Amino acid sequence: TISAVRSAEVSDMVATICEAQQLVSAAVYEARQAKDPTADLTERALKLLVPNAGVGVVIGKAGATIKEMSSASGANIRISQPSEIIMSTQERVVTLKGSQASIDIAQKSIVELLSVAPPAQQPQPCDYRSLKGGVGGPLGVPPSVPQGLPYAMPQYAMPQYKAPQYAAPPPQFAPPPLQPMQQQQQHSPRSQRAAIDPSCLQNFITCQP
Repeated sequence: TISAVRSAEVSDMVATICEAQQLVSAAVYEARQAKDPTADLTERALKLLVPNAGVGVVIGKAGATIKEMSSASGANIRISQPSEIIMSTQERVVTLKGSQASIDIAQKSIVELLSVAPPAQQPQPCDYRSLKGGVGGPLGVPPSVPQGLPYAMPQYAMPQYKAPQYAAPPPQFAPPPLQPMQQQQQHSPRSQRAAIDPSCLQNFITCQP
């Protein structure tokens, strides 16, 4: 498992990263050769930690990219399944197997692909103490918070609005009932004409010259 090994993190330009990886691999296999001179170290293996969000860059559409890299380098390239993701760092393991030359070619191709990928798919600085059960994960982010796609845009449910319910006012605060005159004034038309006495109208007509 990944927790049974130690990780080496290298950050620099692409050419410098590839050169550093080759030197580290050579030192590791020289130490193995010195420990067991009879061991056959013709086939070597290299494990790379790739962000889960950047795995698609390595695989390519319908696996075209990874097949092309494997054919061009001669190395066997395997990517761990989504169920095998390292939860604390949100990374997956890319295993390269083959000769030293084939591994170097495949590793250089992967590093170059990730270096030109969108920032969200590029490797991020991590605290790898989490691989041994310590407190680690992406720097500045709690290990329990998933990182990368599809976790970058959490969906939140919008709360549904419910109209408030108002209780009837108590009797002591209820408005007083309307008086008969107030009711008549309230319901009478605003443009009501004044009543005219017919006798006054008759006198008015007869008094005209």
